[in-house]
Amino acid sequence: MHQEEGYVRDFLLIALFTGMRRSEIARLRWEFIDLDGRTLTVNEARPMTPREGGGFNRGPRTYSNHND
Repeated sequence: MHQEEGYVRDFLLIALFTGMRRSEIARLRWEFIDLDGRTLTVNEARPMTPREGGGFNRGPRTYSNHND
């Protein structure tokens, strides 16, 4: 698998398993990820541009895996 395909796969898996928005996934940083706690925290939630589908800012969101 090429590296580019791996990035796309990872992006899609994060979207499918968390329900995160494209803009939130694109802004992810390692400091937002707690592997031990199995959570992702989005601290910099911003509205999407009209080109990205509009929307509005609902503030920070936290995602976790509920398949325990």
